Amino acid sequence: MKLSVVIVNYKVRDYLEQCLDSLVKALDGTESEVIVVDNASGDGSVEYLRSRYPEAIYIESDENMGFARANNMAFARCTGDLILMLNPDTVVSRCAIAGCMDFIDSHDDAGAVTVKMISATGAFHVESKRGFPSPASSFFKLTGLSRLFPRSRVFGSYNLLYLDEDGEHRVDIFCGAYIMFRRSLMEKAGMLDPAFFMYGEDIDFSFRLTKRTGYGNYYLPFPIIHYKGESTKRSSMAYVRAFYGAMLIFYKKYYGSAHSVMQLIVKAGVVLHGAGLYVVQNVKRLLHRGGEAYRPVRLTVMLVGFGCDDMADLAELARRNGRTLDVQCSVNADGLHSLTPIGVKCDYVVFCREEVSYDDIITFMNKCAGKGAELGIYSRNLHSLVTSQEVMH
Repeated sequence: MKLSVVIVNYKVRDYLEQCLDSLVKALDGTESEVIVVDNASGDGSVEYLRSRYPEAIYIESDENMGFARANNMAFARCTGDLILMLNPDTVVSRCAIAGCMDFIDSHDDAGAVTVKMISATGAFHVESKRGFPSPASSFFKLTGLSRLFPRSRVFGSYNLLYLDEDGEHRVDIFCGAYIMFRRSLMEKAGMLDPAFFMYGEDIDFSFRLTKRTGYGNYYLPFPIIHYKGESTKRSSMAYVRAFYGAMLIFYKKYYGSAHSVMQLIVKAGVVLHGAGLYVVQNVKRLLHRGGEAYRPVRLTVMLVGFGCDDMADLAELARRNGRTLDVQCSVNADGLHSLTPIGVKCDYVVFCREEVSYDDIITFMNKCAGKGAELGIYSRNLHSLVTSQEVMH
């Protein structure tokens, strides 16, 4: 077996369905297996997905055991020479999967690789490549100094933004949303540490992959979509606390006696970050009544790969969800390559996935960073529209 793909699901059924659809197409012709662990979602995810993707292996947990333990359960069943740890809220391409496998096969020193993750607007996710989380770099991240000086090799050492996002780099740390690694390395590196319930397990695992095996971690500029990502996490104080807790586990594990000093350093960062977040959230409450997010009723859209029936179905989907669509432009799938991201002003670029390949969708959105349009993927067969904000049925 060449590749085993492991995905842990918790209450993101529709995103996982789309992830599996992109994965099946990306793996066509590759000797592979897909293992899905459902962490007691309680929303019928497994039944819904098994009927559509019966070739996948499904493991159902009767409790939410956390990200690390769930992955470890799947790792124990993997038979591939390579393992891909993948988040359910991703959309992958054939180019990314094949490119990563080829890179590991052709580079004897490569033990693990990750890719360029972009948001639904094409923006680069800074967690795609990271440096070692020293107390100093973690403090700069938590206090916001890394955001003020992102290109600095000192203040920006956590997210490595001074490295070209479209270049190939050897890095320290990966995000758990996409890590492809040699299965044989687990003999020396071990599996994910279950002490990390959420966040931090990928940092710890990446660290062990290099320190215990002698192999290198590489960032490769193959783009994939990651819907949620760092921007969503930063907006929540719960994330700050979770990140803080994960860092304390990491420091206690590797720094021993110096842990108490590092605890004070990181805690100071959490306090400063929390104060800034409190101010931002209260400003938002003033701008939006009761702090509720603004939800526009009328959406301007560009449609790619739509027929007349599809357009009618999409309009009905929007109506049922309290929206009205204003179609600014509609092109067929062949016309996608002649489009420029700045050619049409719209809220969403919506692709029909039965007509446009995921490779083309991701390539187009990768060019859209800063243009304001957000990705929507419509399924004719499922009569659904998936965006980063919601799923319409």
